[in-house]
Amino acid sequence: RRTPSYDQDGPVELLPFLFLGSAVHASRREALAAAGITAVLNVSSTCPNFYEGELQYLRLTVEDTLVTDIRACFQTAIAFIDS
Repeated sequence: RRTPSYDQDGPVELLPFLFLGSAVHASRREALAAAGITAVLNVSSTCPNFYEGELQYLRLTVEDTLVTDIRACFQTAIAFIDS
């Protein structure tokens, strides 16, 4: 089974303090530690918080559809990222 190309390396660094990654990335503790990631904004209804108790988590359950309106989550997500 091949790993999709978007899951191969690690999360993408968007800003010096902000990364974007997949569930596969979120499951790799060593990669998270190497990137200095200490908090995870989990925007999934199915991905577990893999390292609860070790990392800080905020789960925002958002359905992955073309019509889901995610605007209601923005303020909560921004507050978590800023903390």
